[in-house]
Amino acid sequence: MVKASRTPLAAINNSWRLCPGGPDVLYGCDWEWWEAHDGVPGFQGLRLTISTAAAKVWGARLVRHRDVMVMSDTPAWIGTGGNGGFQMLNFAALAGARRVLLTGFDMQATGGRTHWHGNHTAPRLNNPDHDAFRQWRSRLAAAAPVLARLGCEVINCSRDTALTCFPRARLEDMLCGSR
Repeated sequence: MVKASRTPLAAINNSWRLCPGGPDVLYGCDWEWWEAHDGVPGFQGLRLTISTAAAKVWGARLVRHRDVMVMSDTPAWIGTGGNGGFQMLNFAALAGARRVLLTGFDMQATGGRTHWHGNHTAPRLNNPDHDAFRQWRSRLAAAAPVLARLGCEVINCSRDTALTCFPRARLEDMLCGSR
């Protein structure tokens, strides 16, 4: 999930089910995810995707992207970075978020799970392996200076994480105003 100050709560993929009160934005990059969840009929907020098919069939807003592993600093497109969290972070920064609080950015396999919300179980959905996590951490580390140039402060509030390129804080402290 990504929580940007004074902006809506956004969730990536299955994380939307774990947001109290539901998120305002749901991001799913892959057609296969949207298909496996039948377009997420229970979700009432803004749906975002880079999948042309998902936009057409499920009514999600299409986000322009380039299949590059770098963070975009131009509002014309986002970089994919290999995962939806990277993409939503790029989208939030380009949309003007000044502070983003990350939760669920484990970037590691923990307790047999590869996603903080649990493994994907649909047959055509992949779960990351250790090499994918290593690549994602490296791409986010390379993205940190781009985010800073865009004026977007990123704070990692994930409880258990291998991501070290952003400052850490407890989510409770950030939401309650202590720092």
